[in-house]
Amino acid sequence: MILSVSEAQKRAGEVFPIALEESLAPESYARGTIRFASPVRLNGTYTFDGKSFHVVATAEVAYDAVCARCNKPFVESLSFPIDEHFVRDIAWEADQDVYPYTHEQLDLGKAFWDNLYLHLPLVSLCKPDCKGLCPVCGADRNTEPCACQSEIGSGPFGALQQLLNENKEV
Repeated sequence: MILSVSEAQKRAGEVFPIALEESLAPESYARGTIRFASPVRLNGTYTFDGKSFHVVATAEVAYDAVCARCNKPFVESLSFPIDEHFVRDIAWEADQDVYPYTHEQLDLGKAFWDNLYLHLPLVSLCKPDCKGLCPVCGADRNTEPCACQSEIGSGPFGALQQLLNENKEV
């Protein structure tokens, strides 16, 4: 995601628009591989203050995901903000909270990936009210009822609740 900034370097203080769309290859990371279902969109603005660039944008992505409850694949959409500073490569140090740039281009790729990883959900759900799979028989509760549902109480402590119900003195 390369942004040409030659005009902004000549006109410090002006606000310039960003409108990028790019198809990205699958990328491996800690939880697996992210595969984009459509091109990534980046819309926002950038300014040059004479020394550094300030980029404020919104990224929109759609990627292949698997529901954490029913294990069905689906396409998940995500929109997240990017608010980053870019300084000339000469002044950049690895421990700074900025990104380097060289010549007349900003490479927004690293900033995009860093912000994407921060905004990816811990779990993906195909729909907010997904009923998931039955823990006993494995039936998809979204499409078919099963007789096992009443055997285990709802929630993560359902089995403990059954023990309490058996021993009323507690």
